[in-house]
Amino acid sequence: MTDKPQHPPTIDLDGARLRPLRVADAEALYAYLRDPVVTELTSYPVASLPMAEAIIERSLSRWAAGEPSKWGIALRPQTPSTNAIERIAFMITSEI
Repeated sequence: MTDKPQHPPTIDLDGARLRPLRVADAEALYAYLRDPVVTELTSYPVASLPMAEAIIERSLSRWAAGEPSKWGIALRPQTPSTNAIERIAFMITSEI
């Protein structure tokens, strides 16, 4: 039996990073889920910050258990800065 990885990889792309969601992404995920274009064809209920936090916590728990979970696509800032923080742009799921 092969051990499952405890930490999913991070994939760097030109101008973006595919990575697991982080606790610090909660507000950005909340803003993303409030967009009607994002949620009109999903089963997500009305978005709230606690819901976004719960999505992230569940995702982190699944990754820690070696199960596939949600990924965030974080866009890098356009201008380099020591204070620049990548912001989650949207999420995708690896759940089947």
